[in-house]
Amino acid sequence: MISRWPGLSGHAWSTRTAVVAWVLVVAAELYMTLRFLREEFVDLLGPTGWFGGDGERTLHATRIWLEGGQPYDVYGFLYSPVALILDAPLTALGDDLAIKVWLFLGVSAIVGCTLIATRGIPWWGRLLAVTGVLTFHATVGDYLLANTTMVLVAAMFFVIRGESVKSGLLLGVLTAAFPKPMLVPFLLWALVWRPRGTLGVVVGGLVATLAVLVIAGPGSYSAFLETVVRGGGITVRFAGNYGLSLVSPALAAAVAVFVMVALFFVLLRRGQMVGLIWAVAGGILVSPYAPMYSGLPFVLALPAVYSIAPGLAVAYALTVVLAEQATPLSAVVVLLAGLLLPYRYDRRGRPPIRAYVERLFRHRGEVDQTFRRETPGA
Repeated sequence: MISRWPGLSGHAWSTRTAVVAWVLVVAAELYMTLRFLREEFVDLLGPTGWFGGDGERTLHATRIWLEGGQPYDVYGFLYSPVALILDAPLTALGDDLAIKVWLFLGVSAIVGCTLIATRGIPWWGRLLAVTGVLTFHATVGDYLLANTTMVLVAAMFFVIRGESVKSGLLLGVLTAAFPKPMLVPFLLWALVWRPRGTLGVVVGGLVATLAVLVIAGPGSYSAFLETVVRGGGITVRFAGNYGLSLVSPALAAAVAVFVMVALFFVLLRRGQMVGLIWAVAGGILVSPYAPMYSGLPFVLALPAVYSIAPGLAVAYALTVVLAEQATPLSAVVVLLAGLLLPYRYDRRGRPPIRAYVERLFRHRGEVDQTFRRETPGA
């Protein structure tokens, strides 16, 4: 889902080779997803099924808040007061219709971004791309739970693709509403390679937060922060956690620290493509837990890899597809494989943040010199 890198048509491959390879990838996705749904069908749609569970929790918390209650008494509700404001219009629709509207928005966003990213390639390529994104097990997991990852990934895409402050505004608002640890590595990458977009994230997040502080009051944020510190009552040993924390919280914490330190060096030494691979895969490993939708950000790096190495892109896609819910395993494989990408394919060049800071300080120096000239005794 990246249009900043050229050559998305995979010119190094013949049309026949590209069609066969990506049909096989999509077929593998369909098989893995249908197998999962068959195993989970009863639990998913039964009387106590978990379909739409995350969306219903947010709607329930929002209704409690609108009625003057404490939304953070709702078990597992970890979103900020901004989320309550965003969800308030949906509460008037009833749970069933509200969930459908939310899913429509998420699916529309992810499909729209895919079509933008694949603009200029043959129709069959765009069709395979949309089908692949929609049948990816992480995408399926997101709309089965009515979670927020689809809209967050769409907003991340606009930061990757954009050159201006406005490209980050949506992600800023959504991050203020749905703060997820997976965003931290990505925002570090964006700071280096998309500084203007990162500024937009900061502006959007601050404006949304300040507006909600005025509407909901500081007490709502105090309750939110207390809930986040407590973890919202959620332990890592819940059925939908496929992360390292399920095996050992201490191991998960150690891996998270290592990944963040390693990401820092990757951002210093490697180019934007390897950095992006580390940012999206690392986001899985720095999160306290890894639900079934946690691998969705993987799609953000795939077109960048495909633009320079179609065969590697297919291997990348098959890795995350065949690993299915074992996203920490696929994340580790992708991180290590990213380091094997030859330097000539992903030249570091001059990161935009460096030029941005230099212009900022040069302008500041000019202002200081003017101040000294015009101010006696300065």
